[in-house]
Amino acid sequence: MAPFDSDCTALVSTARATELGLTPRNFDETSSDGLGWEPFYADSAARIGAFSCGWVTADGISYSSIQVMPSAAISDSLRQQWPEWFTGECVSIFEDCQHLIEANGIAVVVNAAPDVRDEVVGDVTDALESADEPVIGTLPLDAWQEPLTCDVVMGVVKEWSPTDELEPGLPTDVIGVGPFTEGLRETAPYVWCPLTGYQENTMIAAVIQPGHGAPSEARLEALKAEPYTVLGADNAWVVREMPYSMTTAVVAVVGSNRVTIAMGSQTRSEEELVGTATSIIAELLARHR
Repeated sequence: MAPFDSDCTALVSTARATELGLTPRNFDETSSDGLGWEPFYADSAARIGAFSCGWVTADGISYSSIQVMPSAAISDSLRQQWPEWFTGECVSIFEDCQHLIEANGIAVVVNAAPDVRDEVVGDVTDALESADEPVIGTLPLDAWQEPLTCDVVMGVVKEWSPTDELEPGLPTDVIGVGPFTEGLRETAPYVWCPLTGYQENTMIAAVIQPGHGAPSEARLEALKAEPYTVLGADNAWVVREMPYSMTTAVVAVVGSNRVTIAMGSQTRSEEELVGTATSIIAELLARHR
């Protein structure tokens, strides 16, 4: 059960957002701007009852967001790793001021524009006082209990990659750091392994999501996904219009488990990218047998 039933207005009401000059920015499965950047990221959040909300100012310049998740998804080791998050004070991340507010088994990260930060933090704090503690769902019995690590994944990617110049990370990696992101990876579970070949202008991101199964029909339709065939997969799709720098992706599902390889390149053709992604996924699936 997701806290607040994934309803952003339970934390910051529509009337309150209007009063603050904020307009909702959708994060649903068909309209999110980042729908393909971290492939199907929202599905991992939904697995543990987490969700995100965002707003923009009337001029479209300033942006505010909240990330909501069960406190149980933040392990003791993560709390020890980032103690500054749990002091109630502002934490500076990528030049933004963020607050983590926690009550009744729910943790909320607030990243609000300076002119509305105090108001949004106050509204979220008040909302948490009456919240019901969420329940984290369990993984299906056929979920991979030990996902491949990034060390293994990156070895496979380099083996099949069109370039030898691969380094961990992406040049414009938008994944945040802190207890929310790491808690999601630990609990969902969710394995994200990005690499970049700078000389070849090629980027590859591998995503393994045990227990997630097929993307929803709405998401596949929004991504204009086409049915595809991958050795070892029950179902697979190719996505040819990924947003941002990841232009192509192949998604494969085995039982309730999902593997996605997203790629982008200024020097490789789309068919080359699809072929490489297919080879990488087939090898990763073979290692899970």
